[in-house]
Amino acid sequence: MKKLIVAMILVFSMALGASAQTINFDFVAGGGSIEGSAQGGFVFGGPWYSSSIGGDPYMETYNQAHSLTFSTGAFVFNSMRLNGLPWDDYDMGSQTYNTLVFDFIDSSNNTIATRSINLPFDNSYVSFVENISNVHSINFHATGGYDLAGSWINGFWPRLDTVT
Repeated sequence: MKKLIVAMILVFSMALGASAQTINFDFVAGGGSIEGSAQGGFVFGGPWYSSSIGGDPYMETYNQAHSLTFSTGAFVFNSMRLNGLPWDDYDMGSQTYNTLVFDFIDSSNNTIATRSINLPFDNSYVSFVENISNVHSINFHATGGYDLAGSWINGFWPRLDTVT
C-alpha cells in the first residue's frame, strides 16, 4: 500500500513539473524550413521557418495553417510568447491586420478552445496567458487570404518564442 501511495505521489509530482516547464524554441538562425522538426517535445506542422535573427520559429506562409503538436500526449497550457514579425526590424510597410487566431485541440482532435491575440509589428513580444488542460496541439489559423466575404486580408508572419 505504501509503495502504491509513493508511486502515485511521484507520478503526480512529475505531471505537475511537466505542465509548468517553459520551452524556449531556438533553432539555428536562418536555418530554413523546420516543418516536421521537434524541440522540447513539440513538433512543428506546416511551413514553419527559422528566423534569420535569433532562430525563433515563424509561420512562413500566411495563407496556410500551422500547428504545434505535443508529441507525448497532452499537456497543461499556461502561456506562449509571440511577435508579429518574422525577425527583428522586418518592415511590414502599411500592414495593419495583426490578429492571430488559434485553436487548442485535445488528443481526440476535438477543439477545446479558440482564442486570438493582436501581435505587435515591432521587436517586442506579447504573452498569451490562459490555463487550458488536456492540450495535444495548437492550430494557428492562416493570417492572410480571403475572408468569408471574399475580401483579401494581407497576411503576416508570426514568430513564436516560448510555450509554458
